[in-house]
Amino acid sequence: MSDARSVFMRKRFCISLLLLVLVLALTGQHLQAQAIQPSFRCGPANSAVERTICSNTVLAQLDSELTPLYSYLVAHVTPDERKRLISEQREWLAVGRVKGCTDSGLAPCMVNNYSLRITALTTKRNSLGEDGGDESLGDGESTAIGGAEFGCKKDQVTLTFPDDDPSLNQAGRGVLNATYVDCRFSDGATIRVKSGYAFPPMPYGYCGLSPPLKLSVWLNHRKVVSEMVFTGQCEEPFAESLSFNEKGASYCLKTRPNGDADLPERFKATNELCGGWAFDQASPLDVVEFPPKGKKPAEVGSLTLEASGPMSTVCAGMLVLDSNGEPFVPDGLPTPAWVTQDVHASQPDTLSDDGSVRVATFDLTNTGRTSRVYSMDENKPFFDGTALGTGGNDVLAKPFNPENWDDAVAEGIYVFQFAHASVFFALGKTHMLLNPVNHLEDPTVIALRGQSVVTECTFHRTQENF
Repeated sequence: MSDARSVFMRKRFCISLLLLVLVLALTGQHLQAQAIQPSFRCGPANSAVERTICSNTVLAQLDSELTPLYSYLVAHVTPDERKRLISEQREWLAVGRVKGCTDSGLAPCMVNNYSLRITALTTKRNSLGEDGGDESLGDGESTAIGGAEFGCKKDQVTLTFPDDDPSLNQAGRGVLNATYVDCRFSDGATIRVKSGYAFPPMPYGYCGLSPPLKLSVWLNHRKVVSEMVFTGQCEEPFAESLSFNEKGASYCLKTRPNGDADLPERFKATNELCGGWAFDQASPLDVVEFPPKGKKPAEVGSLTLEASGPMSTVCAGMLVLDSNGEPFVPDGLPTPAWVTQDVHASQPDTLSDDGSVRVATFDLTNTGRTSRVYSMDENKPFFDGTALGTGGNDVLAKPFNPENWDDAVAEGIYVFQFAHASVFFALGKTHMLLNPVNHLEDPTVIALRGQSVVTECTFHRTQENF
């Protein structure tokens, strides 16, 4: 079962950290002196959804980031694409941003939906070749890039990290994957610096579960700095400045109250606040970042299908992604006839923890026997994913541990932690499409065979090249 479990069981998160970060996000204890405003005016006449955004700093920040991103796309796509984009955005505002949300968990659910929408729109913007830093600068020119001020000179580039620039602060960390910029030297050499996050944030928390900022550098299409972490988690950058020329890198660190124990090894070369290192001039050409002429690089977030046999055709039909960039079960495939059953009382940590459960009758485990199947789909901090129970009504009263597949299955409950399962029928069997809660892992199509799991299709997601 260990190999099967790795298909859909995420690394264990610290539940206490999740709850703490969520409480901070929802109660506003992380607010700075100046409140973050959403893209619209807050007032008594706002809808319930807008009032939720106005009262939550995380949502206000995400809303303020999404609007200019959407406006940029509207101004830069073709007329036909503009019509589709406007229609899609209206649908998302009306339905998509509260998709799967309940009144009791509205704010954290919307944080997840906003983050996914921003990631999807960022992917669209990247495909235009306008990735917020997709430009080549000359001597004396500068721009902002991923938490830093980027300056280009005739023989070096410099990144500085001002403390008092609100456009470079860490609010809303992890939403945008990465930005990059190229600098042309006077001798014709080029340096590309990319800054940002290797993957989107986890769905919960203001910044505590977002990854630290990373930095990669290419000299003449050769990667000379790879995935260098230059901030702590939920912290400001370690460095006061970073500089790169054709020979190597230099830096000066900020004074850190906790000493240098948590600094990356790259910054521990000397005992001084300033130091540096030489580049490996024999680094190979990076054909992923700079593909050969005529070959278009894969879009970040795009999916490629790995499948064989009859299910290949079925899974290929799921590559038409939804507005969040996720595969989905197309209308042509039959799905269970779920109905909602009132169980009259909520029972914590069970399939009926809110007093009701969805139920349908079918052969979930492909053993030739149909049974009642109960479904719980949640995005709560202590359980984000889908649980499916089989058997009689007694299964509804059985507590289950979402992080322990074997123990849960022994109780007749199949738990997909940090992945949401969509059940469908094809080729005479029951299958499930598992969509992870963020874009870090790959969606899969699986089928149960008794208590074991068979992976039938994998949708490999193109990640940011760091």
